[in-house]
Amino acid sequence: MYGPIRFLAAGGLLVALAGSGCSGHSRSGKGTSSPGTTGPSVSRKLAPAPTTCPGPKPRLEQVTPSLGQVMGRKPAWADFGTNPKTGILRLRGAHRTRYGWREKVLWLVAYRRKGVIRLRGHDVMTGTSMRFDVVNSGAGVTRVGLLNHGEPGAVTGPGEPKQFPSHIYFPAAGCYALSASWKGGSWKVVLGLGACLPCSGCTPEHSRLESANAVAKFLGAALQCL
Repeated sequence: MYGPIRFLAAGGLLVALAGSGCSGHSRSGKGTSSPGTTGPSVSRKLAPAPTTCPGPKPRLEQVTPSLGQVMGRKPAWADFGTNPKTGILRLRGAHRTRYGWREKVLWLVAYRRKGVIRLRGHDVMTGTSMRFDVVNSGAGVTRVGLLNHGEPGAVTGPGEPKQFPSHIYFPAAGCYALSASWKGGSWKVVLGLGACLPCSGCTPEHSRLESANAVAKFLGAALQCL
């Protein structure tokens, strides 16, 4: 689900994770690196997201009633499900692949915008490129993502931004410059990408949840990054 509110259901209990700063459900930690077969060197485990990345922070805007605030500016925006102003994205659902750690992102393009918008990204410390897989583009995983206004991956109503369900890939936790460019303009942000921090200094409420049963333990992990 790409929207700003994620729901977890377990044992009949429903918890809404809104603005928690964490995206997805899996846990990851520190690790060493290993080379991918056809892609970059990918860390075996995802370290915590860095919190001191230098560079421009995200600008958040409300562009459609169906979503919360998203990153970017007209005519292109990115929705990671949770979009903190700090630019620190603590990811729970990132999946390790040969191209890097994969995370969902929904790209939005202004309804009347014509032409192609190009997506690029790289680690600001190492220069290693991010990779993109834009659904319905037919290009597969590439170093430059292309958002073609005439080929959106999801149907939207008249006047609503065109939606492009996508994935980004990055080799390890780090500070990444992410940009969108088009004829006559562009924007760039620097994001701290990585895993949620392990729960440290948990409140007694968290401790009781984790010790109750498997369901409570799962929910306690989900709450650790609130």
